[in-house]
Amino acid sequence: MIKVHILLVDSDPLSLGMLVDPFRAEPGISFHAAKNLEEARNILRDPAAAFDLMVLDCLMPGRGGLDPLHRLRADQRLAGMPIILQTRCRRAASKCARVPPSAPIII
Repeated sequence: MIKVHILLVDSDPLSLGMLVDPFRAEPGISFHAAKNLEEARNILRDPAAAFDLMVLDCLMPGRGGLDPLHRLRADQRLAGMPIILQTRCRRAASKCARVPPSAPIII
């Protein structure tokens, strides 16, 4: 059985719920859900936390998903982790689309 560990990050409870729900019943998939960037950073600081994928809202209060993305890429331990940037806002989607192709990112 494939085992995948995912970090889901979204400040909107409705969006976070929509991200979490499909994974609840999937065998072999475990996840952590973070409701803001600070919570996500605290989870990622744990050296035992090994994630295979992150789903990150690119329109978060305070700092958008792009600033944290650059910080993640600067951390050697996290630099190769695939990240899916998502948002429910069309205007923000065009902003997310301008991410430099320096790492595995899906929009």
